[in-house]
Amino acid sequence: MKDVAEADWSKDGSQLLVVRVERGKEILEYPIGKEIYDTDGWIGNPHISPDGKQIAFVQHPIISDDMGVITVTDLSGKTKTLTKMWTSARGMAWSPEGAEIWFTASDTGSSRWLHAVTLDGHERVIAAVPGEMILYDTAKGGRALLTESSERVELASVSTVEAGERELSWLDWSLFADLSPDGKTALFSEAGEGGGPKYSVYLRKLDGSPAVRLGDGTAIALSPDGEWVAAFDTHRDPPIPTLLLPTGAGQTRKLTADKLDCRNAAWLPDSKGLLITAKEGGKGVRVFLQPIDGGEPHALTPEGYAAPKNVVAPDGKTFVARRPADGKRFLWPISGGESGQEIPGLEPADVMVRWSADGQSILTYQGADRKTLLITRVDVTTGKRQVVKEWTPADRAGVTGYDSAGISADGKTIVYSYNRVVGDLYLVNGLK
Repeated sequence: MKDVAEADWSKDGSQLLVVRVERGKEILEYPIGKEIYDTDGWIGNPHISPDGKQIAFVQHPIISDDMGVITVTDLSGKTKTLTKMWTSARGMAWSPEGAEIWFTASDTGSSRWLHAVTLDGHERVIAAVPGEMILYDTAKGGRALLTESSERVELASVSTVEAGERELSWLDWSLFADLSPDGKTALFSEAGEGGGPKYSVYLRKLDGSPAVRLGDGTAIALSPDGEWVAAFDTHRDPPIPTLLLPTGAGQTRKLTADKLDCRNAAWLPDSKGLLITAKEGGKGVRVFLQPIDGGEPHALTPEGYAAPKNVVAPDGKTFVARRPADGKRFLWPISGGESGQEIPGLEPADVMVRWSADGQSILTYQGADRKTLLITRVDVTTGKRQVVKEWTPADRAGVTGYDSAGISADGKTIVYSYNRVVGDLYLVNGLK
């Protein structure tokens, strides 16, 4: 099968549970073809109970984050949440007897302990070690297969015109968010142990000077005038609001009302407004125009469209929106009242980085499922593609993937984040 993110065998080996990616959602099917559960986030570590009557999994509400809750569903789709929301929840299996669900999770960062929860919600700690555990499977006799590892997200810059790489990581989970147009300042989140339970938003100049902490939250985008950072308060129950953090003196502002459940944000060129991808009142995701003076948001697209960062054309008249159902991109007028026009030449794996200064092309990034990172220029009229730079981190040891990248307006400076994991696999006996 194509587009399968997870799978598990039934006890007798005759059926498969799968998690498929389709229509911008993750869909849990058991057996194959019978939809039981779906989410706009992602489904981690699904396992069928020993008696074959229930399925446990980690429900992650945000597609790019491992924050999650332990969830169980029966075969009719009746779902129950068993735990609180963990800052990091990765690794889960039924206990050998099937009376509990064992999982590895943490309240802060990724130093996950091994926990157990019963089907009526009673939790306990089974084991704690220095480091970051991930549980994979259990067996009779209190046996468990797990890893103990050191995980980091690192930040670095490279040039398209000069050789070499500059290390910019600050703490243990420096997740790139945006780059100033002049290529001199990077915006990033610290989402690990050092960032705290609500994460932290940082700015750091590429000259190597110390990073400056702006406040709590997940960093999204730096305003073109450099005065504000758009961020999300992801560590709360939905709806998730958009926050404005000043880069200088001032106080954090909550920009959106609780009727918008926000997913992404992009600044207008004049820094007076944001295009916010959000849900409203249980409806599907769409793009809203939100003035930063606190005015009411105005929907620009129908349901089923999302806008990543840096999507607004330099003239401020149009923006790029992605249709998650099929991955196609469209050029929409900010004035509204018209349908979007499909942009040729963009591939499903392309992540938009920024517009070219002349508004004739789009710079895209590809990193997922690749051994190298790739920045490409795509002409919005003809669809013609031109590679700007293809590279790998200077130190490849333990690099497991790439998160995000940005490029300066002059095309000379790239900043990106990548994942590094170094660990050991253990078979543990005697757990109770």
